[in-house]
Amino acid sequence: VKAFRMPRWITQKVLACVVVAQISFQGVIYIGFAEWLRSLEILPYILGTWLIYLGVQAAMEQDGRDFDIMQTSAVTGLKEVFMGDRLLMSQDEHGSNLFVKSKCKIRDCNVWCITPAGLMLLCLLAADWLLEIDVTVTKIEGYPSRYLCFSSSMVAGFALPELFFIARDLFHRYFALKYAISFVLCFVGIQSLLHDVFTLSALTSLAVIASIMVLSVVLSAAFDWGKGYIGTNNTGPGPRVPG
Repeated sequence: VKAFRMPRWITQKVLACVVVAQISFQGVIYIGFAEWLRSLEILPYILGTWLIYLGVQAAMEQDGRDFDIMQTSAVTGLKEVFMGDRLLMSQDEHGSNLFVKSKCKIRDCNVWCITPAGLMLLCLLAADWLLEIDVTVTKIEGYPSRYLCFSSSMVAGFALPELFFIARDLFHRYFALKYAISFVLCFVGIQSLLHDVFTLSALTSLAVIASIMVLSVVLSAAFDWGKGYIGTNNTGPGPRVPG
């Protein structure tokens, strides 16, 4: 999300669309594909590998304040090879619209085009659907009631837009949180890969995750306290802004 450099109000709209799509996707899975997903023996290994990869990437991620995803080779290649004029490179003239009608140079007529906000929505939907499978399988194995699984996921989904901005502020305030999240992703991924060897109880897993999160916050606060950055915007071990 940060790589798209969208204003907060546009990000909120995109996240709201993600919530609607997420709830619809969860409903389809819990009602129609729950038992089929549960029967796939290879799925935990695929998801475990995916989670470990995400954990490593989360730990290696840089601040990237000067990074603009619309200028990367992946996006420019997507525009040149597949989408052409249908992918707009700037959001400035289109407000919060995800899709707009714009002039096509090749056809000399107005066609539907996708804005950077729309591209961000598609990226978030793809990531959400991949991670949702892991959550769905875990809940199906732990709770036999499909209604309970779906309703709890739906309630949690409505909190997504607000939790995103809360988490963003926390990551900025406590620099070690990203390493805690990295550990949690790898921890869950390893459990998924080794589910035939050992299985931790839900209470034990929750205690480990909570302890790591609290420890990361304490270490971040201790580091900033020792450097005298408490109460300023200069938090974490990165470059400091002159005061």
